[in-house]
Amino acid sequence: MKLLTTVCALAGLAVSISAQPDTLRKLADLRGLRVGAAVTFPSGNNAANRPEYERVLRTSFNTVVCENAMKFQNLFQGSTRGVYNWSPADAIAHFADSNGMQLRGHTFVWHSQTATWFNNLTGTATSRDTTLKIMREHIDSVGSRYKGRIKEWDVVNEAIAQSGGTSPNYRTDSRWYSRTGGIDYIDSAFAYAQRIDSGALLAYNDFGAEGMNNKSQNVYDLVSGLKQRGAPIHIVGLQAHFNLTDHDTAAIGQNMRRLAALGFLISFTEIDIQTSNSTTNLETQKDKYKALMALCLSVPACKSYMAWGVNDAQSWRGANAVALLFTGTSTITPKPAYWGVVEALAAGSTQTSIPSAPWNVTASRAPGASSAVVSWKAPGTDGRSPITGYKVTTVSDTTKTCTTTGARSCTVTGLSADSNYRFVVRATNAIGVSGVSPPSPGAGSGVVSIATTAREMAAGRFTNGYAYQVPEAAVRGTSELSLTVSDLKGHVVWKKSVRPSQSGVREISWNAGSAPSGVYILHVRAVQNGKSHEATQRSLKLR
Repeated sequence: MKLLTTVCALAGLAVSISAQPDTLRKLADLRGLRVGAAVTFPSGNNAANRPEYERVLRTSFNTVVCENAMKFQNLFQGSTRGVYNWSPADAIAHFADSNGMQLRGHTFVWHSQTATWFNNLTGTATSRDTTLKIMREHIDSVGSRYKGRIKEWDVVNEAIAQSGGTSPNYRTDSRWYSRTGGIDYIDSAFAYAQRIDSGALLAYNDFGAEGMNNKSQNVYDLVSGLKQRGAPIHIVGLQAHFNLTDHDTAAIGQNMRRLAALGFLISFTEIDIQTSNSTTNLETQKDKYKALMALCLSVPACKSYMAWGVNDAQSWRGANAVALLFTGTSTITPKPAYWGVVEALAAGSTQTSIPSAPWNVTASRAPGASSAVVSWKAPGTDGRSPITGYKVTTVSDTTKTCTTTGARSCTVTGLSADSNYRFVVRATNAIGVSGVSPPSPGAGSGVVSIATTAREMAAGRFTNGYAYQVPEAAVRGTSELSLTVSDLKGHVVWKKSVRPSQSGVREISWNAGSAPSGVYILHVRAVQNGKSHEATQRSLKLR
């Protein structure tokens, strides 16, 4: 009788859900979670399966990630530096845009699948400076192409040795490590990524470090060190390539909570759970997928749950691994594991009506020295009460706020001179108030913060962190323009003067990328129509 009851209950669940095949996606939206899959569109002899693959993708997930198309090697299918093949990655990005899905970026820096031309470099072409220049060129090229479309980027992938070992135990066979002479290439990668796409959340991603073990301690030490040094890292990615017996959900939860205590968000980035096609094993696989989702829901910092593929036939582990949520090719159907994820999401889902947090918070100087315009992207509202308002607060002073009932931007006034500000946003609906958004970027990440010091004067203005420009109309009247860069002890590290009225040059730009890490003061002096004007940009941090 007990067995019959269970079978009937499962049958009833399947019948009710079959009428709305996007149940998983809707539940994910209601929970405010990014639930998705790694994508490689069927092609060649399998191209006929693509419409079915796309159907399952768009109805089941709210997020996609390129399985291979954005990797260094795959973007260079030839041997020429600087000649990118964007088509496969563009196709996936376009699919996401067209179907209202979010997009993860994978991956900027990895020891594996690097471009052939990069691997073949020799001599001075493998120097530290050249290697960091190549890294920056690559991050700039890829990051700028998809800027504003990527929710979160895997910036550095698998920098810890596979064996784990006593911390620190880095992957020294990585060309990034060996050619730069250490791990500070990781700090550089995060700084470059933040500078090119300040709206994206940035992740360190690794495998075998999900639970409590030597490798997870290595990862913990690495990311906590990055955070202490001020690197713009927001997420720790746990890949979760498992089988039925090699992981402990309780230990994974312990590790997630200690990472969250450091201020990190958590993403399950590459889930697949290998098993065999027996009924018993498929049910156990279901329990494992369900337990991981339940764990993610129990840790507020967990915001992403990504399967590494859609259907078993296309899994990188092989079809016989039956490791994913769906089976089939020309007709793709959900496995018990799929329903396990659905059941975990559905449990207590009535508590998910509070809005999820806004994201991609940006800020810029408003006219006048004491205000800033803050903008953000709205969270998903599918199945929730409508958002009734937003509240913006500065990170350093909660009394500096602005509110809006509908617009996704507002102006914070009353800011103090000679100060830098970062901002967070909360959303409100009829049920309650969301959590805090990720903060707007700060000066330490290489992005200009909201500096309300006298950065503008009659002769011109600072156009970004490192350049000063006079307006076109003032060029003829500006006989001298000089920019001086000093350290905190007052030592001049760089100085340049131009004569706009004679040369027509209206901007001085300091190449901050060549400067050592530190804090600098920029001072400008302009002589315009016989009158001297001066302005200072204080505490410009470089990492």
